[in-house]
Amino acid sequence: PYYAPTPARPFLEEVGADPGRLRIAVQGAPFNAAETHPDCLAALQDAAKLCADLGHEVEEATLSVDKETVGRATQVIIAANLRATVVDQAARLGRELREDDLEAVTHSMANLVQSADAAEYARAIRTIHAVGRQVAGFLADYDVLLTPTMASPPMELGRLALTNPDVPGFIACISQTVAFTQLFNASGNPSASLPLFWNGAGLPIGVQVTGRFGDEATLLRIASQLERERPWFDRRPALD
Repeated sequence: PYYAPTPARPFLEEVGADPGRLRIAVQGAPFNAAETHPDCLAALQDAAKLCADLGHEVEEATLSVDKETVGRATQVIIAANLRATVVDQAARLGRELREDDLEAVTHSMANLVQSADAAEYARAIRTIHAVGRQVAGFLADYDVLLTPTMASPPMELGRLALTNPDVPGFIACISQTVAFTQLFNASGNPSASLPLFWNGAGLPIGVQVTGRFGDEATLLRIASQLERERPWFDRRPALD
C-alpha cells in the first residue's frame, strides 16, 4: 500500500554529484546472531577512515533491534510465502509433492511454519512494519549508515546452494551473508554494497551504505565519490 517518494531528478544525474558533508553512522555489530569476521571489520574501519578523510562527519553508533523477534518474523513471512508456492505447485500437478521434488533447503523451509497460524503471520507483518519505523527513527539523526555488507568473507561455491543437504550448515552460512542486509530488505531502505577493501586472500570485502527511505540520491552520490577515490572496476580476484 506504500510507494517511495518521486526522485527529484534522474538517478544518473546523481552519479558524480557532490554529496556535501554527510553525517555517517558506523556499525560493525550485525542485526542477527552472527559474528562479524575480522576482515569485514577491517573493511568497515578502512571505509570509515576514507569517509572521514573526504570531510564527512563519521561516528560509531548502534542501531539495535530485537534480533530474535525480527528473525522469527522474517522466518515466518518467508517460509509462509514459500509454503504457499509449494502448495500451489502441488495443486497444479494434482498430487502431493515428494521430498525429492524440492531442493533440500526449500523442503525444510516449506515445513518450518506448518504449526504457525494466521495470527502469527499478522504479528510478523506488524513486527516488520515496526522495525521499519525504528530504522527511520535512527536515520533521522544520520544521512547514511555504514556497515559491512556481509559478516564473513565470500564463501566457497555450494555452501549457499539450496540443494545443500546440510540444511543447518546452510542456515549458519546464510545468517553470515544476510547479517547486515536482511534488515533493510524488511524496512525498505535503499542500500548499496561497495567493494572498497580486499583481504589477504585477494578477495573483495564489501561495505554497505544505507540511506533513508526513498533517498537513493544520497547513496548514489556517496557511492560514486568513494568509487572515484578507490576505483575497483579493473580489479579481479585470482582464481585457483
